[in-house]
Amino acid sequence: MDLFDPATYTDFLKADHLFICTGTTQAKTPDKEEYYRIEHDLPVQVAKVALHNGVQKVIAISALGANADSKFMYNRGKGEMERDIEKLGFKEAYFVQPALIGGEREEQRKFESAWKKFQKLIDPLLIGFLKNIAP
Repeated sequence: MDLFDPATYTDFLKADHLFICTGTTQAKTPDKEEYYRIEHDLPVQVAKVALHNGVQKVIAISALGANADSKFMYNRGKGEMERDIEKLGFKEAYFVQPALIGGEREEQRKFESAWKKFQKLIDPLLIGFLKNIAP
């Protein structure tokens, strides 16, 4: 199935709710255009098809700091994805913006690994609104 070709899934994308949790990493997808295609274009395209098929509600995994005006490519792409899905006109649209997602991974991510170690040190200090940045 080619997820970038709506014809391969249009007939199957019928429901009350759509959950979007696609994504990649810059390490796995170093080409910026392909990265944007996966992080932004694919979720928006799937959402369009679902809306056309009568889906009323969409829930998409985004990222903490998502902002269409961000200077950072990752946050900007996620913010643009949120903005563009919201513009489609679903009855309800929700965007979950998790901080760094914890847990074991098969691949090594140097920055993420270092951040997790740092995070363990500061987690006890994260109270109130700062809890939002905890993994």
